[in-house]
Amino acid sequence: MTETVRFAPQEQDAENRRLAREVAADAPANTIEQVRDLLFGEAKREHDSRIAELDLSIKRMQGRIAEQLSAMETRMEAMSQTLSSRHEESLRQIGEAIVSLGHQISALGRSDGRDRNGNA
Repeated sequence: MTETVRFAPQEQDAENRRLAREVAADAPANTIEQVRDLLFGEAKREHDSRIAELDLSIKRMQGRIAEQLSAMETRMEAMSQTLSSRHEESLRQIGEAIVSLGHQISALGRSDGRDRNGNA
């Protein structure tokens, strides 16, 4: 329910004048807003719609880029592990080859020494 406030006649006149001033002050602003909306409202709505579409498109692209980066990081990690294990295997093979060469050189030295001792 709406309550009615009763003023004395003089107070009512003062209140009416105050309300009229408020309405008059708001009227030009409202009129300007209405004219602005009539002139530019459709263009503004179109721009707002286009901006919203672009924002959505950007968010989709960001999502796809994030997915691609994640996939690349996963592949790079797998490649890194593969290369690391290959490197370790190569080092192991090189070490085995060096040990084998050392044994062969030692064996040659022993056989060469025996021939010299045997002939001497």
